[in-house]
Amino acid sequence: MADKIHYTAHAELDQPDGIYRSGETVHCKVDFYRNGEKYQGRIRCRIFIENQMVSSSNADYKGKTLEFKIRCPHPGWVRFSFQILSSHDRALRGEKLWKHPMKPSVVEDIGAVFDPGQLHRLTPRPKDFDAFWERQKAKLDKVPFRTEKKELPVPDAYKGKVRLFAVTLAIGAGQHATGYLAVPEKAAPMSCPAYIWFLSWCWTDTLPEMALSQAARGAVAFAATWHGLPVGMPPEFYVDEQKRFNSLQGVDKPETWIMGRVFLRVLRELEFLKSQPEWNGRELVVHGGSLGGIQTLCAAALDPAVTLAIVGVPCFNEFDTGKVREPSLPLKGKSGTPERCRAAEYFAGSNFAPRITSEIHFCTGFVDTSCPPSGVYVTYNELPADTVKSMSANPRTGHYGTTPHVNGNRRLEEYFKSTKVQKYEPEKEKGEAKKRRTRKTAG
Repeated sequence: MADKIHYTAHAELDQPDGIYRSGETVHCKVDFYRNGEKYQGRIRCRIFIENQMVSSSNADYKGKTLEFKIRCPHPGWVRFSFQILSSHDRALRGEKLWKHPMKPSVVEDIGAVFDPGQLHRLTPRPKDFDAFWERQKAKLDKVPFRTEKKELPVPDAYKGKVRLFAVTLAIGAGQHATGYLAVPEKAAPMSCPAYIWFLSWCWTDTLPEMALSQAARGAVAFAATWHGLPVGMPPEFYVDEQKRFNSLQGVDKPETWIMGRVFLRVLRELEFLKSQPEWNGRELVVHGGSLGGIQTLCAAALDPAVTLAIVGVPCFNEFDTGKVREPSLPLKGKSGTPERCRAAEYFAGSNFAPRITSEIHFCTGFVDTSCPPSGVYVTYNELPADTVKSMSANPRTGHYGTTPHVNGNRRLEEYFKSTKVQKYEPEKEKGEAKKRRTRKTAG
């Protein structure tokens, strides 16, 4: 019988959108349930400011709504986190109560952001940021553009509509960029918009479906890995590779950080995608979340051909944050020495943002402890004033695909709604060319 017990909770803020002004007080009301009925027992409320716990209090819940509050005097992020306690005041854990498996003892959480428009970088942008990336691009340009492309079978739903290829691209020093290319069947040259989706920080294959689905709508599409490993391998292959990977390798210098390879892959993948004869040369969409989000920001910042960027809960927003905010993964905690954080700033989204001129849409969740919303707003606020942009925010959602990209998804639908595959008809093309020559001769 005990196995059937399930706990839930529901919290609400006095401002439903979770947006407050500095100096205001957040009022959070919460109720707890056991198997759908009001719970009777012990609970805990923990309150965090910028991921640092500032309050922890236990209480008896007797079926009546409890209220907790906190005031934040400056722009920043606040989060309420609730737990169910045992008779010994120990937090219960597991599937019977968690809101998300990455937070095994949290039955409910909700967040707020104070003056999001006033969140900015805490240290100056490196003076040689642009020069650093020009050097990186020049370094990549010296690597021969070697491409391995192997056609693959497609699922039944796409047969006769889309062709799929496994792709490997050289980026130098024995490293590669990899992914899946999908192209509409028999698409005419220069007739398709281009789309690229970047995998998040997962030790898996990338998702061919992300390329197939957009190609079926008329785009020449690429689904990229971040790690550069071969695509189409068994799951255990990627897990084994993870054991040999150290995300802090070379982090003391921007030229040697292992994660810098991710950004070189982005540049080569864009180069490859733009080289496809089907691309119309006008529309280039970049899209990704988390680590895929910073790859999207890099693409929009470093390639002027990008016309639309969809950025979900991005990481790498800021590193050199002192003790005011938490630096991005993987430099949280003791890993984030001042020297390392300064070196990693050459890969920070907030430093890429001033270069972005394409239309761009962000999303963030106010209970995202992996990529905090305050950092996402810092990057967003560094965009040029005349950039077409939007932010979708939700006080209840967090990381791992839980935050819906309301504006981004809508804009993506609009972008491809009118796209129609223009079939390549060689004989018709020859006929049209002959007519043009005849008219020219007659004139």
